Amino acid sequence: MLKSAMFLMTIIIIIKNIVYVNEFIESFKQKMPHPYLVPYFYGGGSNLEASWYSMNVAFFSSSNWKKFYSYFFIALFLSFLYSTRAAIVILFVILFFRIFTSNSSSIEKFLFTNLSIFSISIGLPYLLSKTNIIQRFSDIGHDPGSLGRFKLWGNAFNVFQSSNGLGLGAGNAIFGVESYINENLPEDNLHNIYLQFIVDFGLVGILLFLIFIFFIIFKAFKNNKINDPLFIFSCTYLIGGMIQFRGPDTLFWFIVSIFISTKTYDK
Repeated sequence: MLKSAMFLMTIIIIIKNIVYVNEFIESFKQKMPHPYLVPYFYGGGSNLEASWYSMNVAFFSSSNWKKFYSYFFIALFLSFLYSTRAAIVILFVILFFRIFTSNSSSIEKFLFTNLSIFSISIGLPYLLSKTNIIQRFSDIGHDPGSLGRFKLWGNAFNVFQSSNGLGLGAGNAIFGVESYINENLPEDNLHNIYLQFIVDFGLVGILLFLIFIFFIIFKAFKNNKINDPLFIFSCTYLIGGMIQFRGPDTLFWFIVSIFISTKTYDK
């Protein structure tokens, strides 16, 4: 079911991007950080569309190499097209799981090792001078996107402290930061699920969330399921959640609930 949904989403996104090819070209001409002129199916724009699509590649982490790498390179192309740093990080987390925790062939591991060496020694310097996405990596800490996140993160813990560790209530983190710095912000979340939990739900909330994460990881190792696509998907969300996502993202909780239930009741 999840793989079929991914196939359907791939077709829809490709058609959409072909229809809006002129908007992509215009966005690149104007040197926008992202193709803002293009509409997106996922709430949150290009960043989240590329990130969620890339995370769904995890569903093919145990598939044959043709299927896995077909979706991997489509997702990688979209990440470059959308100039999305987070999606690229997510993809290489999935690739790491694929190579080192699944039953990948020795040839695949050999190619991965040598391609990595090539990318670092030759490909990366070339991309640094030619592509916008690499420029966005080098601009971390200077571009509006990362500066906005640093501003949110730098004030979020102060807001948590001002709540005496109790939190502000679900969905109130941004309002708390706005009140603290006396400024209206364009964001609707902190772009960090861990900060979101601690500011919204306080110390008790973040502790419960961390215990839940520990439970998932413990269960995967105990049942020798660290190569399970559902677990890999969950890991990419928890890693990507350090720089984006809202916390109560339905798809993550849906996937992780399937993982927990199937591993609990498997005979």
